[in-house]
Amino acid sequence: MRFLKDALTGITVLIIITAIITLIAMAAPSVIDIYPRGGETVNGTVRVSANASDDVGFIVKVSFNYSDDGGSNWYPIGDNTTSDPYTVQWNTIGLTDGSNYLIRATATNDTGFTASNTSDATFTVQNTMSSPTAPNVTNVVVTPGVTSATVSFDVNQSNAPTRIKYGTTSLDKWSDWDNSTPYSIDLTGLTNGTTYYYSIYAYNASDTTCSTNTTIDTFTTITPTAPNVTNVVVTPGVTSATVSFDVNQSNAPTRIKYGTTSLDKWSDWDNSTPYSIDLTGLTNGTTYYYSIYAYNASDTTCSTNTTIDTFTTITPTAPNVTNVVVTPGVTSATVSFDVNQSNAPTRIKYGTTSLDKWSDWDNSTPYSIDLTGLTNGTTYYYSIYAYNASDTTCSTNTTIDTFTTGQPPPNITTPTSNPQNTESVEGVQTTFYIEVDQIVNISWKLDGNYKYTNTSVKNATFITTASAGTHTVTANASNNNGYVNQTWNVDRAPQILQYWLSYLGC
Repeated sequence: MRFLKDALTGITVLIIITAIITLIAMAAPSVIDIYPRGGETVNGTVRVSANASDDVGFIVKVSFNYSDDGGSNWYPIGDNTTSDPYTVQWNTIGLTDGSNYLIRATATNDTGFTASNTSDATFTVQNTMSSPTAPNVTNVVVTPGVTSATVSFDVNQSNAPTRIKYGTTSLDKWSDWDNSTPYSIDLTGLTNGTTYYYSIYAYNASDTTCSTNTTIDTFTTITPTAPNVTNVVVTPGVTSATVSFDVNQSNAPTRIKYGTTSLDKWSDWDNSTPYSIDLTGLTNGTTYYYSIYAYNASDTTCSTNTTIDTFTTITPTAPNVTNVVVTPGVTSATVSFDVNQSNAPTRIKYGTTSLDKWSDWDNSTPYSIDLTGLTNGTTYYYSIYAYNASDTTCSTNTTIDTFTTGQPPPNITTPTSNPQNTESVEGVQTTFYIEVDQIVNISWKLDGNYKYTNTSVKNATFITTASAGTHTVTANASNNNGYVNQTWNVDRAPQILQYWLSYLGC
């Protein structure tokens, strides 16, 4: 019984403890969403807030504290707040700047239970602000031009807006702004050979009311000088001339004024190195006056021109044709020759009774022109025409000469009834006949052995009484146009064989 009594007592105590814990949990309020949460930087008066709630009763008040040592010590902030939203104004002026601050909010409900919560992380209080300082300008370099100047300098603050005030007697003009690195400002529209006063102004990028300017200094723009033209070389052509020269200033625009009696024409402009200007459309064999004009690239009103000089264009001469060689063919001819001028266009005029045909043009070396479509065995007249390459109105032609085309080789015209292969009996005469279409010399051979020649004939015969056996008879017809051969094969039977064949009726 005692054991049962002790067990019941233990169960009763456990039930009571659980009930008390549940009541406490149900009675305690909750606090969330505290601001500042952590990570912020604040200054001046800060609105501190928190969300508080109670599931059973209601919130009576919320009090706020701050810590400047990460939670070791807490100090109250203003009065308790009793209504939602739960906020207080926190004046941070006078607090030590630092980054170890926390906020704690404590809520009390109607049963007297409390609950607290703190910022998720520390935040920073920063009330002391640094004052802006004016930039410092150093390493000023001025590069004057003729009508401009470039002012380069360094500034010890990034993105600092800068500009230059300048003028000839007082600082009455402003340049454009510049805040790029490296700092460089162009002053344009200046007058050459003039002294300018200037001062560089630099402004703090965060507060442009905080600025500085350099001590007034001066620079002088360049006084332009006229270029100098030297080493003039004129290379005349037939209808043109090339004028080459040197100029002692880079990119100086140049041109040439020229004419036959006065300088009344202008060439194109040139400012490239080496300087070279082509004068075109000139008349051959003519003297021209010329002067080279050169201008300062920065100020073209500053120029010079050379003393008037002259050159004479070339008078063209007709080419000379030599070493003519004609190689006639049967229906064509090749005419080769030399010309004493390079690239001279040439052609041939030719014909059978008059020069009524032209060949194709040729200006290649060595010179050689083919005449085609000719008639064989015909005499042609011809003359070679050669023209000056620069002026084709200036030409020459050779004395009319002749050549004769060749004939084709002889051709056998013997009737087909004349046999090429024969059979006979020894001792019996056999006649061989050949006929050709030209006057030729006809040579005869029997078994390769020369017999005789018929000269200047168009036909001929050969008679043989060769012995028994197989023989060949050859006729060779030839002249200056070529040759042609005719060969016969002859079988000679012995007479005794022929007798027995006849006796047997064969």
